[in-house]
Amino acid sequence: MSAPIRVMLRRCLTESKKSIGKTYFRVKQNNDVHSDILNGYFCKRKFYGITVFKPNHLVASPVLQRGHISDKPTFTLSEITCIVNRSLSTLTGRNCWKCGRTQNGRSELFICECGIVQEVSDLTYFQVLDIEETFDVDLKALAFTYKELQKILHPDKYSQKTEKERDLAETQSSLVNKAYMTLTKPLSRALYLLELNNQPIEESNSDVDPDFLMEIMEINEELADVDCPEALLRIQTENNQRLEGCLVEISKAFKEKNIALAKEHVIKMTYFVNVDDKIKEIYRKSF
Repeated sequence: MSAPIRVMLRRCLTESKKSIGKTYFRVKQNNDVHSDILNGYFCKRKFYGITVFKPNHLVASPVLQRGHISDKPTFTLSEITCIVNRSLSTLTGRNCWKCGRTQNGRSELFICECGIVQEVSDLTYFQVLDIEETFDVDLKALAFTYKELQKILHPDKYSQKTEKERDLAETQSSLVNKAYMTLTKPLSRALYLLELNNQPIEESNSDVDPDFLMEIMEINEELADVDCPEALLRIQTENNQRLEGCLVEISKAFKEKNIALAKEHVIKMTYFVNVDDKIKEIYRKSF
């Protein structure tokens, strides 16, 4: 890329980006987008508690015809993810809605000693799965707790119970699923921790380093020009290294309680995860 073009694109990125994660891609003379993966508008879907974007191949908009297209990766948890005030969360002082007895904290969080499914609310996903609130979770312990909870909360076990018990079992089973799917993935776990620390990443944020956006744009241009599996593998290897670097920095930042720095690296990680998704899409379509 020549120096004048680089300067022009840098200025465009600095002046025009209105939301976090927006990157611009050149369009070829014949109005074909410079990436067959990023074409037209984007539509949202829900996946593991976070909103992601998937391509929708529509007719090029006026923005495309002028030579640009915006690619916005995801940064926010979906509406179904409930972030609660941890100061209100408690495992004590709860009474069974059926027998009325005071429950014994964690051991009766979901099931009272009388065998009745309990109402669970105002708990973080970390509390639901009985793990420390940290980015560096023990995935084996997390999976073990998840499987054990699903054994006792599976709705089929309550098919002969009252309607309220069936509804509670279904609700709690769904809560455990959401908690597990959010915490088992590094990106969604990091986003959730930022939410808990009142530092959510929003699409309206605009403090992304223009140099970093240029780097992402160039990576996507490389992807657009890939013509063999070997070239794609090289890009994937480099991107995996970037992702690993982000994980190290995010872990360090959360340990040091530096939420602002953690947020900065989570933003970068989101872009690299977006690149990884595109690489996988190319593998499926082309090789």
